[in-house]
Amino acid sequence: MTTHRQQTKLKYYTDHSTVRCKYGSGCWYLRRKICEFYHPPEDTDKSAQSAFSYRERLAKGRERFQLMTKDLSDSVVLAGPQGSNGQVDDVVDDDHSEPVRITGERVLASFNRIDDNIIAVPGCPPKFVPPIDTLKINNSQDQRRVFPTYTFGLEPLVRAVQCMAPDFDVLGGTCDLVANAGSLYRMFNFLANKSFITIRADLEWRPCENGRGTLLMQQWKSDPDHQVSYGYGESFSTATCQFSPNLPDPLPSSFTHHRVLYYELGGLRFAVHCEADGYYDPGETSPETQKAQKVQLPPSPPVSPKLHMLTPISTGSRFSVLMDDGCSSSSVSSPTLSIKYPCGPDVPIPDEHLVEIKTYDARKLRNWKRRESLGKYNNYPYVRYKPDSQLYFGRIQQLYETGHEVGLFPSNVAVDNVTARLQEWEVEHQDDLRRLVQFVQRLCTLAAASAARGHSRMSLVLPGTQDTATARNRAAKLYVRNDDVSLLPEVL
Repeated sequence: MTTHRQQTKLKYYTDHSTVRCKYGSGCWYLRRKICEFYHPPEDTDKSAQSAFSYRERLAKGRERFQLMTKDLSDSVVLAGPQGSNGQVDDVVDDDHSEPVRITGERVLASFNRIDDNIIAVPGCPPKFVPPIDTLKINNSQDQRRVFPTYTFGLEPLVRAVQCMAPDFDVLGGTCDLVANAGSLYRMFNFLANKSFITIRADLEWRPCENGRGTLLMQQWKSDPDHQVSYGYGESFSTATCQFSPNLPDPLPSSFTHHRVLYYELGGLRFAVHCEADGYYDPGETSPETQKAQKVQLPPSPPVSPKLHMLTPISTGSRFSVLMDDGCSSSSVSSPTLSIKYPCGPDVPIPDEHLVEIKTYDARKLRNWKRRESLGKYNNYPYVRYKPDSQLYFGRIQQLYETGHEVGLFPSNVAVDNVTARLQEWEVEHQDDLRRLVQFVQRLCTLAAASAARGHSRMSLVLPGTQDTATARNRAAKLYVRNDDVSLLPEVL
């Protein structure tokens, strides 16, 4: 017999069964099969697919975290993100008399990635041409990214500096941290509680003769997330950024352009490896100005104890393509890295012309604004990644942002100069920058202590807010790394 309560519930359900649920396939009750309103079959199908995708993402997240920590042991807790409950957090110094800002900035070198274990020094970025008409781009999601790899991840950085700035010894105690800009801004985002996925960075401590040491940092090269391209951004950059065919060989066939910067932040000294999507010149430079900007580089890399192992490339080697007459210069090679030097353009590209390209889904933003106007998303603000921290640590002054609808990009030639915006960002994030400085200081101290105990190779794991594998413990941890991967050859 049906109870009165069940009859009342059945009547309530029946009264609403013909009214379509306004939440559609995103209905929380539909996922649990208890929604009292009508859902067409397509809602049910989309909800099931969404639930499957969610479970699949959870499984991939756990699998990635297990792979990330497989060869790690003996963790030490460093700090938690800002405002994290129950976590170890940094104590920011109350003395704010000295603002934390980047000073002493200097471009040490540049290079282009040519092929596995091959670079060209100095490098030149591709030219970015914004679309003046609508542009249709194929989705690059789930496509494997193919980039040159290097036996030692930071060797191109050090070798390029030895070629272009022989007065600067990166490993001689002049730097506290040698890293790529990606590692820096991801550390910052974690400490500012703006990191979505868990990040691992591999570390190595290098002692110096003057009693100080240098911490080497590189993003985890085996991260499966780095091997797959998401969305349309990479395909859009490929279509709009092209290397000039008039550049000396092998620059026109380059993969990517990179710079090595030196700057100081809060008393710490950084050598930072930065990738640039391309360059955009707001106004063409006159021939007279080009002639005045022409620079003279040393005819060959300096001879120093750190380069004693360099040998000329034999004509029959697989690197002999670099001996091409396109650059009337000598090519040198170490056992693990081939360098073509000098190979840059006669007129270097000004740093202020480098541009970062960002794309986003315009439909998603438009749909969110429509739903917000109906009062449906009052407690769920639209979140789109803002690249300010990336631009700040990579010292990029131009930003190009464009939306798309299923890969169809509109005509958009607006490239923004974000210098003033980044200056404001620096002022607004003083506490977070101080937290970063203190975090790096403690990281260097722990790395030096670990190296003194015989463990010079370590890994830093920074949990993300949307990673279920680390949801209960979001503190940064420093692990001993038990693999044999080194970031630099021993000769350096």
